[in-house]
Amino acid sequence: MQEGKAELNISADFDSVIVDYAPALDWPPVTEGFGKATLRNDFLTIVPSAMKLNGDPVTEGYLTIENIFAPEILLKLQGKTKTSMEKGLAFIFQGPLIARDNSAPRRASLLFALIHE
Repeated sequence: MQEGKAELNISADFDSVIVDYAPALDWPPVTEGFGKATLRNDFLTIVPSAMKLNGDPVTEGYLTIENIFAPEILLKLQGKTKTSMEKGLAFIFQGPLIARDNSAPRRASLLFALIHE
């Protein structure tokens, strides 16, 4: 650490968390979240050990916000889940990734794979 500068380091475990990140758009909340959140200066990292989305387990979840104190923030998240085609398509088309007139939003992208077993 440099002289005259402060560092912020906070870490916390979380248990049974529900995150409703887009309630106005009817996107399903993340439920049954367990894991660890870490804030280092202005960089937030959340690594869940377990969570569910739309009732289905999510694995390999990870969330970061790089400049959490900035006026505009960019949320980066990833995770894997197995779900039905019906639930998967509803999740995509009812959520904030696609505008209500079915046009692509200005500042969002989505990478996904549909696997049929």
